[in-house]
Amino acid sequence: YKAEFDALNIRIISILMDSKEAVKIEKDVKPDFQIMVDRGGKLTDLLGIRHKNANPIRGQDLPQSGTFLFTREGKLVWHTLAENYQRRPGPDEILAAARANL
Repeated sequence: YKAEFDALNIRIISILMDSKEAVKIEKDVKPDFQIMVDRGGKLTDLLGIRHKNANPIRGQDLPQSGTFLFTREGKLVWHTLAENYQRRPGPDEILAAARANL
């Protein structure tokens, strides 16, 4: 799917609040997308997706899993929030949303 996203000039960025988790993912998974760390949770709060005390072991806040499409100008044109982090939109759904909204 990377070529299809590239053809639409779409950059995929994963945003995590935990820098240790980000480093682990980059080391273990070696994704072909950028990972950014939202240490203070400013972006998480701006998007309204902070899940208070979501980590049952450490009690830390986590962002709710979501997928967002922004224009180059920063306008939000499509998004979806996952009730379960294991069930997110697949690339076909994201590409269809991009084609319809960008």
